[in-house]
Amino acid sequence: MDGVGMKGSGMGRVRIVPRGVESGAYVEWDPSPKMVLLVRTNAAGRVSNAEMLEISSFMMNELGLEVLVTAEEFPQLMGSTSGSKDWEDVLESDITDEAKKDVEVGEQLRIYRERLEREIDLVVCLGGDGLILHVCSELFPCYVPPLLSFNRGSLGFLTPLSGESDCKKVIASIVSAGRAPVTLRQRLRCSIHRETRPEMACAFRMFSNRDNDIVQGAQLNEMMENARQHHVYNVLNEMVVDRGPAPYLCNLECFCDDAFVTRVQGDGIIVAPPTGSTAYSLSSGGSMVHPSVSQAEPYGL
Repeated sequence: MDGVGMKGSGMGRVRIVPRGVESGAYVEWDPSPKMVLLVRTNAAGRVSNAEMLEISSFMMNELGLEVLVTAEEFPQLMGSTSGSKDWEDVLESDITDEAKKDVEVGEQLRIYRERLEREIDLVVCLGGDGLILHVCSELFPCYVPPLLSFNRGSLGFLTPLSGESDCKKVIASIVSAGRAPVTLRQRLRCSIHRETRPEMACAFRMFSNRDNDIVQGAQLNEMMENARQHHVYNVLNEMVVDRGPAPYLCNLECFCDDAFVTRVQGDGIIVAPPTGSTAYSLSSGGSMVHPSVSQAEPYGL
């Protein structure tokens, strides 16, 4: 099981319990998991609708779990193409004969919404590495619940359980135990800053003076910094800064804690946490890094 971007302290009903330097950690639920998000790969034929409904039915009826699926997934499971409707609307629409027998299961399913981000106790992934990256970046850009991954994709570097594993048996054992060993994975927090024009500082001062609240010094710097910060991303695989459409090499100055480290001249630079070390970093000659490594000493040739 993977824990992405999780801290040592408790997060709602989920907490991380260290097992020691060598043996990693456990994830514990108090009480046992109640709400589960079930996701699958988009690859055709890898995971059928029938299997998704079978696993959903087992978790709801046998384990007493509340099961959610994505808004894009639900109409497919119900045999409908109305992708933007909630399940109440879908059930009132025309359903294919093959899906009618699964309406009872579908009636119990819920659609995952972003507001439920911190209510999810467990994410069951039926797919490959791409699905895990999608879950950690698109579905859960901030807090990420524990991921239970079954390899139904092509690579499976990040999926600890094989595609032939008995999903229902594994899920049942974790729910009954209320805990499971977890591999903690780091993410990079990346923000894009753009140069602030001088007239923007004047605009801030004019706005402040108009409200009879003079902003200066550190306050002004903070406001301008917020204006420069356009986008923020939490990255599991890697962060790439490249030259874009320019035909010539770029020069990048790299800093760590405001201290100059090195200057890079080339097509760009890749910065990766341990999980991303098996992707482009490895392809370009970098080393594989175990997820438990918190820092590494850089070197240059």
